[in-house]
Amino acid sequence: MVLRTCAALAKVDGRVVVFLEPIALYMTKDLYEPKDNQWLFDYPASERAVPLGEGRIYNPNAKDLLIITFGNGVPMSLRVAKKLEAETGKKSACWTCVGSNR
Repeated sequence: MVLRTCAALAKVDGRVVVFLEPIALYMTKDLYEPKDNQWLFDYPASERAVPLGEGRIYNPNAKDLLIITFGNGVPMSLRVAKKLEAETGKKSACWTCVGSNR
């Protein structure tokens, strides 16, 4: 999705775009434990683009902690948020900048 947005920004707006991608996540399927398939998602439609600067918030109703993350840090942060909730009852939101996968 972000690659498409970058291509559109370059083609339509003439913007210079740099695309960095965490290849370590290419084959990732599981998020919290083996075989949970929680990192799988449907590929977005080709006309869907993410506006530059827009991010995603996981668990947006959480008010105890905000974790800001990117790339490989997204799955790690989501695991930490789940563990913190299990151990302390505190709910964490995770904010990721544009293009962090899901």
